[in-house]
Amino acid sequence: MDSRLAEILETYRGRDKIIRLTAYSCGFVGGLLSNTKLRSLAKSLTILSGNLNETRTVLRLFDDVSMWVHCKNYGVGSKEEDLFLRLTTLIDNFLGQAYYPVEHIAWARDNKILQGKTNLLWAVGILLWLGSLCVSIIQSLWLLRRLRKDVENWRKEGKKRLEEEAGTGTSLEEHTQSRTVNQPGIDRQLQEARYLQEQKFWTKARERQLIVTIVVSLADACNAIHWLPPGFLWSGTFNQTVVGFFGTVSSAAMLYNYLNPVKPIFKEKDI
Repeated sequence: MDSRLAEILETYRGRDKIIRLTAYSCGFVGGLLSNTKLRSLAKSLTILSGNLNETRTVLRLFDDVSMWVHCKNYGVGSKEEDLFLRLTTLIDNFLGQAYYPVEHIAWARDNKILQGKTNLLWAVGILLWLGSLCVSIIQSLWLLRRLRKDVENWRKEGKKRLEEEAGTGTSLEEHTQSRTVNQPGIDRQLQEARYLQEQKFWTKARERQLIVTIVVSLADACNAIHWLPPGFLWSGTFNQTVVGFFGTVSSAAMLYNYLNPVKPIFKEKDI
């Protein structure tokens, strides 16, 4: 457990997720304790939460390059076969690339490094972030729908194959004899069965990952709308406890996906 935590903290993305979870958790608990006898502890947790969030903002000053490389490598998405995913990914890349400089300038103005007002910049930054979250939700729902459609097709193919095998009318004795004669064919059947089992486990893991991603984006979107200027939906209506709750939920779900990556399995044609 200790070695795993140390391994996570050694990476930038892993450390950022731990800091994020700690910051929102402190804000959530601090909000809960604000009207109790533990006001001093609540104040300390709130200050810690604010400082941790400020730390994440400073660290994001160096994210522009990695985001640019990511966008450059994706290009116009010529390798993406799904047109819908290609278009939405291009939109998401644009929103992500535009977000960082807007946030950097707003942060610099808040800290008197640059001159100027910041309210409009922060609002634009939150809108860019909210747009990216909406794209994430739409993409996850699309992928979830496509995954379930693929599963249904796999089931139909498997059922059809079983019906074809049952239609041969091979007796148990003939089947046993054929195993000794046609061993390569049996090995291929075992390989296909192993592939189908791996495919089943991968499908469940991928479905769970997409659902968790939707939870992350929905929880963050709730906070993003709250931080927008008053007059839009529930903007400005959350207290510290509610913001901390949604942030803790999204951070915990995000960390779960980070700790449980779903690696692509080999394609059926490779069997």
